Amino acid sequence: MEYKPGFYEFFKDNYEQILEDETKQSELSKIQKQWDKIVEANLGQKINFDKCKLYIYSHKYENVAEDELEIAKLSSNCGYSQEDFEKVQAIFRAQKERTKSSIPQIEKKDEKTGYTYKVLRLDDPTAIFVGELTDCCQALGDAGESCMKHSVTSTNGRVLVVQDENGKILSQSWIWRNKNTLCFDNIEAVAKDSNNKKIISSNLLSVIKGAAKDFVETDKIEMQKWQEAKLKELEEERKSGKIDEQKYSQEKDRVRRTVEGQQLTKVTVGIGYTDVDLSGLKTDNENKYPEEHVDYIHDSRTQLILYEDTSIAHKENEDKTVAIYSDNENSNKLIDVDTSEINADDEIDDDWEYNDDERENNYNEEWQDCAIDIEDIKTAIKYAQDREEARATLQNIEKWLEENSIEI
Repeated sequence: MEYKPGFYEFFKDNYEQILEDETKQSELSKIQKQWDKIVEANLGQKINFDKCKLYIYSHKYENVAEDELEIAKLSSNCGYSQEDFEKVQAIFRAQKERTKSSIPQIEKKDEKTGYTYKVLRLDDPTAIFVGELTDCCQALGDAGESCMKHSVTSTNGRVLVVQDENGKILSQSWIWRNKNTLCFDNIEAVAKDSNNKKIISSNLLSVIKGAAKDFVETDKIEMQKWQEAKLKELEEERKSGKIDEQKYSQEKDRVRRTVEGQQLTKVTVGIGYTDVDLSGLKTDNENKYPEEHVDYIHDSRTQLILYEDTSIAHKENEDKTVAIYSDNENSNKLIDVDTSEINADDEIDDDWEYNDDERENNYNEEWQDCAIDIEDIKTAIKYAQDREEARATLQNIEKWLEENSIEI
């Protein structure tokens, strides 16, 4: 049996349940085969049999378009109903309309910790589900739903994640921009990395502070490029007679105001429900909020400064924040969602999602006549003769335990 990190811990944690439940015994084969995908779909969460079932026995939804297979799979993994899925569809369609952002897409690996910070692509549907993946309220139907919607539909909102070397999400943040200020609304972090080691808070904060500095430095360069390109464009329009001198002067002034009022000077973090020790950071006395209305902004009512460049001149004005950034075409989405078992326009049984007994029958139908008697997983396993796959799986587990000198 191929070694898969984390599967042994899952097996050990659920050992007693496996011994007592024939259905769980029969499901081990599917879980082991799809373990990597199950882990990927549940980044940041402790995996139990229920989460495995949600992945393996996927819901099917009505009216799934070809470009909605990913959100159908992710919705299924979260156990969303047809009604929930339709809400996700509406959010995803609005997300696809957003092609520009005021927040640059940055990504960099920190050599000291091995962690990587990454701003999710504008079209990455995983951003809709990131609260589910990291067990926070930034999710459909939860307190932070409005934050999630802002992060995937507003030109002034995005999501930043920090991952370890194996790709596990260690933290995620809804980030938003109001002209010269970018805010990590808070930092939602998990307790342990992919190697089951406790995350050192200071290491995570160090990486996030590095991202904050990267935001300011990137914006400084890109705003300068944007200004030069705009002025060149205006000059060409003036020379060609497309705009007159008055319009030329007005537009030049608008470009100047945008740079003076919008260029990033600082990055802050909200202290509410933040899972990282923020000791030593200075309080931001200005404490801006998102430009657009967001129902839930409790976490950033008090903000601390992650990074600030006081050398950058700033002049506040009433102009709205301008979206100047597009995504790098070569950047990848957070996870590669396997949609091979989902078809467009799949239909759902109207009673299935509401009938727990029927759902359990659907889960167990394939294995209902599989009787397995386990006396000792290390020495003897007697199997029902009509389920070769389940029998082979348990034999492989026994062999792997012996080869690795592991005792249970």
